[in-house]
Amino acid sequence: MAGLGYEYGPAFQGLRRLWRRGEELFAEVAAPEGVDVTGFGVHPALFDAVFHPLLVAGSADELRLPFELRGLRLHEAGAATLRVRLARTGADGCAIEAAGPSGRPVFSLDSLRARPVPVESLAPAASGTPLYGVEWVEVAVSGRGGEEPVVVWCVGGPGDVPSVVRELTSRVLGAVAGAGSAPVVFATVAGDVAAGAVWGLVRSAQSEQPGRFVLAEVPEGFSGWDVVLGSGEAQVRVVDGRVYAPRLVRRPVSAPSAVPS
Repeated sequence: MAGLGYEYGPAFQGLRRLWRRGEELFAEVAAPEGVDVTGFGVHPALFDAVFHPLLVAGSADELRLPFELRGLRLHEAGAATLRVRLARTGADGCAIEAAGPSGRPVFSLDSLRARPVPVESLAPAASGTPLYGVEWVEVAVSGRGGEEPVVVWCVGGPGDVPSVVRELTSRVLGAVAGAGSAPVVFATVAGDVAAGAVWGLVRSAQSEQPGRFVLAEVPEGFSGWDVVLGSGEAQVRVVDGRVYAPRLVRRPVSAPSAVPS
């Protein structure tokens, strides 16, 4: 697999056994030691390992990546080991059924399709090709009147990350659905992993209803919402009293280091 361009770390090496019967493949996959599946419907590392039999048993000499999944149904959550059946559907499709050690269904997938990807397309950009990235730059703040904002604090508490993410995103959905005419500020703090889900969800709401919602990463106990709204930005960070907003900037590309032959 490595020779074709696939590179998997220890957490994604879950394929244990593989059998073939005609056009069908049967496999056993397990979450590697140290991978905690608590809180997941199917842990991403275990779900990814389900596709590995297609790579190991296939005859393709090219890199192929999944690009279309249809009819995915979860029957039971929290599995650490799966028995999997993979059956071809059409020229480039595959149906998957997965069960736990007891034989109870865990999930099923009506169709998975993979697409060939040139390995060179995944390589770092060549020297001289411009790259762009997001940087946080300081922005000017002007006074702002009008209604006081509704502030929704979205700070992860104790508990496993999936549970905290569900609690915070439910809070966001409730605030978005119940929003009135006043601006709504969703406040997070730096370093909060679960806040990433909040930012993703609110960004979707911002694209549908521009100007109604603001994302703000602020210090704990922050109360200067007039500064946040006075920036006129949809997404801000407040650091030492200064307000920063994301901007797309061009970045220089250094020449690739030589690889010994």
